[in-house]
Amino acid sequence: LDGDGEVIGRLGVLRRLDHEQRLRLVMADQEAAFRYLMDQTADIVVYTTDGVVTWVSASLERVTGWRPDEVIGTPSWQWVHPDDRGSLNDLRVRRGLDEPASVRFRMLHRDGTVVWFEVVSRSLPTDQKGGAAVSVMRDVTARVEAEATRDALARRLAATLDTMFEPHAYLRPVYDEAGQVVDLEFEHVNDAECRYLDRPRHDIVGHRVSELLPRHMKGGILDRAREVLTTGRAFAAAGLRSWNDILGEHRLYDISVIHVDGVLSMWHRDVTQRYAQFSDEARLRSLEALQSERERLARDLHDGA
Repeated sequence: LDGDGEVIGRLGVLRRLDHEQRLRLVMADQEAAFRYLMDQTADIVVYTTDGVVTWVSASLERVTGWRPDEVIGTPSWQWVHPDDRGSLNDLRVRRGLDEPASVRFRMLHRDGTVVWFEVVSRSLPTDQKGGAAVSVMRDVTARVEAEATRDALARRLAATLDTMFEPHAYLRPVYDEAGQVVDLEFEHVNDAECRYLDRPRHDIVGHRVSELLPRHMKGGILDRAREVLTTGRAFAAAGLRSWNDILGEHRLYDISVIHVDGVLSMWHRDVTQRYAQFSDEARLRSLEALQSERERLARDLHDGA
């Protein structure tokens, strides 16, 4: 102002923020950006202190139906299925060893359905007492259900194979460094195969054909295996002559081999007796025909006389 009180200029005052204030602003911006990012992810991020939820990402509501404000301030265990709450203790113990911990547990959706989560948790490095932790929860319900379906189908298949009268085995090819099939390893055998090999299952599975049936390996089985693996076409034969290492003699087999997901599914049946029976019957029919012919000739000679 001049002497008459008129404004003749303005004076701006610039206040410099100290280092601590600037740091607080930067951290606040970073935290806001981090929380925004966490709210957009499909996974659920949870912060806990001494087992109590202190913050959870907005994705919680999308996956479980529960709002974050309904969960914050509550013990984390109360949201876990009662049968799975012991897994939370495992998490705490492993976090105490300063290593990431991973478990699966169930949580009830707001609508009452079960949601399976795979959880990775770790103690916060800035927490001196070890009571604070961050956990990332991923919805794996579809994976768990798929695994359950797969396991159920595997059990049904094993039960079906074990009811078969004919021996069956899954054989995994063994390759050398050049990529050639040099052996076959028993991956699974049914009860009939155990009886055929005269061994318990644990003495068969994991062993190679060359160990249990050394002479059988020389009968062209590898060539057939390579052909099936290379072409993808099934191999089937009736009355195939092959050496039996158990009985120490050649036998006749009906056999079928197909390629399934990198392994060979082999079914076989010993038909030696059936072919022997057919041979005996054929010889009997030949003898009967010969005898009939002799009788006919005798009658002709008698009538001619």
